[in-house]
Amino acid sequence: MIDIRRLKRFASGDLPINSQLRNVLLSEKDTLTANDFLAKMGTWMTLLNLETRSS
Repeated sequence: MIDIRRLKRFASGDLPINSQLRNVLLSEKDTLTANDFLAKMGTWMTLLNLETRSS
């Protein structure tokens, strides 16, 4: 299992309130299987890239 609480703290503290990536990360469980983590990472990176380009 991969603990993503540190990632969620980053999202909560450093990403804007209106960030879709923030909302998605905060909706995740605190721990994910390695397979789930890897599967979701692509989506998270896509959201990050979209938000970075639009700012």
